[in-house]
Amino acid sequence: MRSLVASLSSKLPPLGSQRLLADPIIYAKFWIPEVNWAWYVIEGELGRQGFRFYGYVIGLDEEWEEFSLRDLEVVRGPDGQRVRRDDDFVPSPWSEVNAVRTDPKE
Repeated sequence: MRSLVASLSSKLPPLGSQRLLADPIIYAKFWIPEVNWAWYVIEGELGRQGFRFYGYVIGLDEEWEEFSLRDLEVVRGPDGQRVRRDDDFVPSPWSEVNAVRTDPKE
C-alpha cells in the first residue's frame, strides 16, 4: 500500500487546506468492500509520525476525521480482510461521491 500512497501523495492538498470547503474534492477511496467500510481522502501529507490523511470515514460510525497510513495498514474487517485502494475511483467532489454512495439503486 505504501507505493500506492507514494503515487497519491503528490496529488493531495496538504492537511487543513480543504476541510472547511462546502464540497471538497475526494482524491482517493480506500475500503474493505466486504463490510462496506471506506476512507474517502480529501487531504494528506507526510509528517513526523508518518503519512496522515483527512477525509470521510465509514466504519462503525461515519464522520470526517484524520487517519494515518498505519491505521489503514493494520485495520482488519471481521474476517481479517485488509484495506485496499479502490483503483477504479475517479477524483470527484464530495457531493457527487456521497450521492452515489447513498443512492439505494447502487
